[in-house]
Formats: sequence, C-alpha cells, structure tokens
Amino acid sequence: MMIGTCRLCETPNSDLQDSHIIPKWAYRRLRGDGPQPDPVVMTDGVATQKSGQVSEYLLCAVCEDRFGKVERRVSRIVYQVDGTAPFLTLLGAAHGAMDGGEVAHLPGSLPMADLTYFGASVIWRASVSTVVPGCSLGAKYTEEFRQYLFGVADFPVRAASIVWFYDVARSEKRDYGAVMTTPVSERFGAYHRHDVLICGTNFRLFVGGRIPESAELMCGHRGKRPLIALVPHEHLEDWPGRFVSNFRPVGRFAERLLKDKASEIPT
Repeated sequence: MMIGTCRLCETPNSDLQDSHIIPKWAYRRLRGDGPQPDPVVMTDGVATQKSGQVSEYLLCAVCEDRFGKVERRVSRIVYQVDGTAPFLTLLGAAHGAMDGGEVAHLPGSLPMADLTYFGASVIWRASVSTVVPGCSLGAKYTEEFRQYLFGVADFPVRAASIVWFYDVARSEKRDYGAVMTTPVSERFGAYHRHDVLICGTNFRLFVGGRIPESAELMCGHRGKRPLIALVPHEHLEDWPGRFVSNFRPVGRFAERLLKDKASEIPT
C-alpha cells in the first residue's frame, strides 16, 4: 500500500489501495483458453498479448469497497464468461428501432442506477489517474462526478449517461463479448463524450453546455423518457473499431498469428 490522499473522499494520510481503473472481473473474462490465455492489448498501433492490468494507487479501502459493491452487481448483468447475457432477460419488449438496433423503455428490473454509477466511476477513475492519458473529464466535471460518486451530490446537471448493450449473444461471435477498451474522451463541438466498453456493454457520458437532445432523452439517470439500446454486434466497429483497425502485432501475439496462419495452409 501507499500513504496519500484518497481521490474520492479526499481523506489525507490514507492507506491507498492499488485501484483498478476497470474491475478485475472484466480482465478475467478477457482471458481465453489454451496455453496462451492472456488477452490481446492494443496500444498506439501495436498489438500484443500480456497479463498486465491498468491500476494506480487512488482510493482508500472504504472508497474501494464503495465502488466494489456496485461493480459486483454490474458483473452479474453484463456478458458472462460462457457468453450468456443476463441483461437480455431484463430488457423487456422493444419499443422501437434505432440505428439498426432496438430500443426499449427502462424496465424496473434493470438496475439502471448501478449501471450509471458504474460507468461514471470507471470514467472518473481514468480521468484522475495518470495511467490513462486518453481520458479527461476536465477539472469542473471531475469534481462534480467525484461528489456524485461519493454520495454528497446528485448526478451532474450538464451531463447525461447512456448504456448500450451489444447484441452478441444472438450471434455466433461470442468473442465480441470479451472486448474491452480503456476510457477515451472526444470533443464534439460544445460537448465532450467519454466512452468505455466492458464485456459487450458501452458506457457513455456526455458533458458540456450543449449535450445532444437524444442523449438527454435517453439518459438512464434523469431522462424524460429514458430508453436503453440493444444494437447489433457489427456496430462495435463504429467507434472502438476505428481505434484498432490498423495495428502491428508483436511478441507472443505475432507468433500466435503466424502459427494460426501456418495451420490454415493445406499440406
């Protein structure tokens, strides 16, 4: 452990924990079978296999447990190791179509408060960390989300949270359910969008003065007619796909690709 100020409760001289930006259970679901089970990690155009997990000394034990309780509940909703999708049984009937997928009003059986809190906590941790350079909420929203996550303030007024479930279980490509990204931030005119993809579930935050009306409408926390989307797995190519479309395999991953390619050559 390390002594320092907890980034969530701001208690000084705390025994800081080695806090995972993304929970350990998500990493476990990325591991495959066989002699090389480590996940493929893509960074700066390079793809390799490694077992390392993104973490940093950020939180005291009490705040770590605060996040952990929600994380465990969310872990039982998203895609499981066997490819099953518990959220499918919770969504209920589709309300309509959107971008090739389906949308449904939020049923009471789906713990949207947990999903909203979880997605915000992962993006906030990435924002205050030094190990995820591609994500930043900015000073104003970092503080507003800290207060919300610590339970002393409501969800930020100029923010919206959307959750997308990718329809992977209905296809044969269950490996998409084991796709994960570190949080990333992008600017779109007068607002910023922050995304993280974990086990086939896209957690998305909009912040700024001019959030799209559709985001406010679908916001699971305070939307007027909150909706949740189930979109085809092919849509994974929309935003994470462009970050990994061109990569150079190195190390064990490059060796594995060569072996797989050699096995496909008829003798």
